[in-house]
Amino acid sequence: MLPISGPPKLLKKLKRFDKAATVSRLASLLVIPSLHANTLRIELLIHLACLHCVGTRIPGNTEIDKWCNRYLVDALVVRYEDPIEQLMVSNIMTNMGNFRILNGIWEGNDFYLQQAMDTLFDSDLFPYIRQLSQPILALLRLSESVIERLHLHRWQSGAGTPHGQLLIPSENVLVDNANILTVDRLYLEQNAIEIHDLIPFTADSSSLANLTNEFVGNSSLERRPLIRIGEDRLLFALPTAASVAIRMFLLDSLSVAGLLTAYQRKFVSKQTR
Repeated sequence: MLPISGPPKLLKKLKRFDKAATVSRLASLLVIPSLHANTLRIELLIHLACLHCVGTRIPGNTEIDKWCNRYLVDALVVRYEDPIEQLMVSNIMTNMGNFRILNGIWEGNDFYLQQAMDTLFDSDLFPYIRQLSQPILALLRLSESVIERLHLHRWQSGAGTPHGQLLIPSENVLVDNANILTVDRLYLEQNAIEIHDLIPFTADSSSLANLTNEFVGNSSLERRPLIRIGEDRLLFALPTAASVAIRMFLLDSLSVAGLLTAYQRKFVSKQTR
């Protein structure tokens, strides 16, 4: 886990920029296969933008290039970048269909989510399974629809050079990806998603403020990777966090309901078989 901090000069620069515009353009880097190896650096920047962007400027690829390749070149996060060890895009199977997710750099990201989903849907212990499954399926549908629009295919590999310079794409690519990651109520309804079902995964001002004391790898934004923009738009700020967000939501909900031990027994039994 890495502290959510950066060089003072970078933090001062970020204060001039609009939060939604900056986060959406940085998030657009997470869906580019050639930058998969630099996921940590990009995710740190997204966390910093959520904390420090309070201005009105819109960042272009020139500013983003400086943030990634100049201000963070000697940062601890760069030293933690590793060669790619897993697929960029994986698949989750449910009784409601298949859904693609972005793995980021989480270990066993798709495997553990699949195990968690199988245990939940195969179990007869939970009388309110619909209450849990609706938000989970809503986030999975959002992930699937976004990946479809980005033309990323199932089992797609990532690429990139750890510790190296990031090749920031053109302004058009940044804007196009940012627009895909920003969805409105009409878009959600067209994809069978109710915006209120995504509330458990939507960050609020208090959770974003807590980021200053948290870490990349265990942050409020990873648990709630959506950011509300206005009344009826959502930004998928961390599209690589769908799996961990769902797993944390599931475990937290079961804990509150007093069903975590029963779920654990089912989980262990399933893995043993």
